[in-house]
Amino acid sequence: MKSKLGSTPIDKKKRAYKRINLAGNILFILIGVSTIAFNFYDTYNKTTIYKSLDMKLLSGNVIEYGSQEFDVRDLVENVEDGVIKNYTKEVNTSEVGVQNITFELSNQDVTKTFTTQVKVVDTKAPHIVINKDYITIYTGTNFDIKSNVKSVQDEIDGDIKYSSTDLEEAKDYYTVTSNLNVKKAGSYVATVTAYDKNGNKSERSYGIKVSNKPVAKKTTTTAAAKVSTGNYKGPSSVDTSSVVATARSLIGYRYVYAGESPKTGFDCSGFVKYVFSVHGKYVAHGTYAQAKSGHGVDRADLQPGDIILWSFKKGSNQPSHTSIYVGGDTIVHAATPKKGVIASSLSAYEKSKTAHIVAIRRL
Repeated sequence: MKSKLGSTPIDKKKRAYKRINLAGNILFILIGVSTIAFNFYDTYNKTTIYKSLDMKLLSGNVIEYGSQEFDVRDLVENVEDGVIKNYTKEVNTSEVGVQNITFELSNQDVTKTFTTQVKVVDTKAPHIVINKDYITIYTGTNFDIKSNVKSVQDEIDGDIKYSSTDLEEAKDYYTVTSNLNVKKAGSYVATVTAYDKNGNKSERSYGIKVSNKPVAKKTTTTAAAKVSTGNYKGPSSVDTSSVVATARSLIGYRYVYAGESPKTGFDCSGFVKYVFSVHGKYVAHGTYAQAKSGHGVDRADLQPGDIILWSFKKGSNQPSHTSIYVGGDTIVHAATPKKGVIASSLSAYEKSKTAHIVAIRRL
């Protein structure tokens, strides 16, 4: 039943509920509209910032293979807006080819990526070094054409290995080719061809002259060149084992011209004189005198304790040096002021181009 004064309490509650519901809907709509507006503004703002981010990067960038001094930051020509947050730190210059370089430009929480390319190229061919530009050999000589190659190297990768034949892939090897014919006199060419690991090629040639081998001339044996210096085969008049021991004991003493004792030092003939004097045998001081002492002995009959006299002048039979043979292919002698008394190889002296035996004497 309605009150005379207006609505009932129930009507009032309904109207209040409607007002609350309407207010809630309005608030919800306002929140939604605000969220949409905020998202729109945020998106718009980020888009604006993203568009403003700009930088200029160098293009057509070429780097030499193996370069150690390239800085990626040098690719940045200009930054219009924003800060470089991250970038590719380095270029791998040990590999030939194109590489992508990226930079991340940032402002607030907006990031934009820029990309450029770097091309690594190898323009340096291998370096070939030969020993001689021209080689001369005789016919019949067994000559190795690669023996004249001193080195083949790549500036970055180092030594390049030899191959006796061309490989299917022309990379990282060298070979040597030639029209050489060692059986025929004439002029020939050897060519060294090298490839580095990236296929760069180098060539270097050298000449080879093949000459006819000269005919050996017959030589006549002169008196000075004869090894036979006597025919005595008898024993020595002194204890040769003691002579040998004394000679060896004096190794290391100094050389003094005209010296003939350990106190002063020795020259060659003074050394021989002193050694034999220790054992009661007189020998004159001087190579000429010693060349006439005792008995002449053939080279084939040489024994320890014998005196060997030498000439250092080709074709001469005049003695200029003397020594004592102590066995075992060894002589002991006062050699030079620099060397003093030393032991030397007999066979080495005989093979020398400057020394030859002119007398062997047994006392």
